[in-house]
Amino acid sequence: MKKTILTIAIGILSIYNVNAQITEVIDNSVEIGSMKLPGMPKHGTISLEDSNYFFSYKDIQFSTLTKFDGFYFQGEETLNALYAIFKDQLAAPKKTERVVNIKSVQEEATLYITTKKILGNPYLSIRVWNTGHSSYLNIEPKQLETLFGK
Repeated sequence: MKKTILTIAIGILSIYNVNAQITEVIDNSVEIGSMKLPGMPKHGTISLEDSNYFFSYKDIQFSTLTKFDGFYFQGEETLNALYAIFKDQLAAPKKTERVVNIKSVQEEATLYITTKKILGNPYLSIRVWNTGHSSYLNIEPKQLETLFGK
């Protein structure tokens, strides 16, 4: 009888502890824009929460692993400046590289933006150096417009 009561008590306490460790996360961010390839899910978004923008994207350095990465920045002027830099870089000659540092309260990211062409169509190859690691993404002209909500 004592073993039964002890087993029930331990079961109730373990259920109580599991429930106490779970908290619901509410996403208050507003999506500014996104990019995706036809027939595929989103692989990049820019969202705004409070006064912080978050640029998240699928890291393309892995072919079999789906890993998302991103960086934060602040202010609409930074958002517009980043859009202008990407737009200008698309018009630059092939293999032209531009380096941009983005600072925010939480971190610093360095973007190495290279103009490339495939079948005569330009796209941006971007390497993001962020908190000790690199990640990669590509942006095409049509994706640039939808990503920044233009």
